[in-house]
Amino acid sequence: MSKKNNEKATAKQRYSSTYYKNTKLTKICPLCKEDKALTQYPIARGRTHDRASQCKKCRNEKYRLSTEQHRITHLRHRYGLEIEEYESLYNKQNKSCAICSFPLTSFTKSTHVDHDHKTGKIRGLLCSNCNQGLGQFKDNINTLEKAIKYLKS
Repeated sequence: MSKKNNEKATAKQRYSSTYYKNTKLTKICPLCKEDKALTQYPIARGRTHDRASQCKKCRNEKYRLSTEQHRITHLRHRYGLEIEEYESLYNKQNKSCAICSFPLTSFTKSTHVDHDHKTGKIRGLLCSNCNQGLGQFKDNINTLEKAIKYLKS
């Protein structure tokens, strides 16, 4: 196949054994600089050869690091909370939800920073259920007291 035909090859052609006869079956990852088989690269639809530029191992590590960095930046910008303050609060609460004592995992989507929406003051760390529960009651103490009274009846 010519280069022009390679660029316009259909998915069926790209995955057939004849397509790769004249095509290099490895490529070098720009992050780890290793020459790896194309199967070590995730499929990236829309590219000429349907493979991402970075190998799976490097992409996973890069994503993990960027997710942690995003969480740290989010805490700082949204709540004015530094990582040390967050960890201190996490440890002060014995690594558990401030309401139900459910064990929390630091820096996960299931651990929420609870704060007063009017003042911005941080109250503690909550699990998803408690955070959503307070949200459903719109942090209204009167409504929460009515709910408690209702549950007791």
